[in-house]
Amino acid sequence: MSDRNTMAQRGRDLEDAFFHDVDLKLIEELRAASKNKASRLALAKEAGISDERLAEELVELDVTPESLVAIRLVPLVMVAWADREVSDEERDTVIAEARRLGIHPGTVADKMLDSWLRKRPSQVLCDAWARYTRSLLLDIRRPSIGRHDGFW
Repeated sequence: MSDRNTMAQRGRDLEDAFFHDVDLKLIEELRAASKNKASRLALAKEAGISDERLAEELVELDVTPESLVAIRLVPLVMVAWADREVSDEERDTVIAEARRLGIHPGTVADKMLDSWLRKRPSQVLCDAWARYTRSLLLDIRRPSIGRHDGFW
């Protein structure tokens, strides 16, 4: 085989390897998008969210149907962070309220809440909470057909 043929074959091999990597990346992106869509649909159904953008934002914040109840505590968590740190007393108060809401130790919601008490949640979470609450309040004003009852 001549050097020219060897070089051409090497070029094709490199091209094949490149496009194989591109294909793998695209497949992974499609899987992630599909998983994200399934997560959004499950969360939207559980939470009664009709705003797809809001459901997507909550999924990006790692909110799942299992951790959704923790969203109810975002205002209390933010009050605990008001002085830039969470005291033991404030933490105990938030945890007591979580237990009252049925958030059991070791659950996904409990772990999410724990992470919020260790590291101040972003403003994005607070904004998502506000939009979610607003959507629930608007839903209450609408006729009850198709309304998700029982979350709050």
